[in-house]
Amino acid sequence: MRFLKKNMILKGLTFILITGLLFTVMGCKEDEPSTVSLTGITVVATRDIVIIDTHQGTLQLRVIIVPADAALGLVAWSVTDGTGSATIDQNGLVTAVSNGTVTAKAVAQSDETISDEFLITISNQVTDNTAPLVALIADANQNSDETMVGLDAESFVSGVQWVLAPY
Repeated sequence: MRFLKKNMILKGLTFILITGLLFTVMGCKEDEPSTVSLTGITVVATRDIVIIDTHQGTLQLRVIIVPADAALGLVAWSVTDGTGSATIDQNGLVTAVSNGTVTAKAVAQSDETISDEFLITISNQVTDNTAPLVALIADANQNSDETMVGLDAESFVSGVQWVLAPY
């Protein structure tokens, strides 16, 4: 009888232990990282100066996310020409093309309703420097006197005209 009691107690304790372990294991969940939703982005320049004033100069843009602990993912960059023009690459690097203003835009790829724009002023872009030269050459040709050009006194060309040669 004593053996039977010990055996029943041992079986009961084993049952309780196994049941407790099962409930413990089944009740434990691995902590899932909490995802904070993105509510906004702000486009900023990586430097204080937001004007591109060198020929074919660049300006690096980046985004600040709101809230700061949200998961951003990727943004799609684009640029809209205003009075000037520029290009932008997938990393937010704006390259000047012509003088004026352009608007750079970043759109969150996870939610296309979240975006921001950034106005950039561009100056000192040389687009066509031949027009002023052509006008000056035409003026010089109209007011020129006969000119001698040659390698020696025997060979010369009178009435030389200025010509703009392409480079």
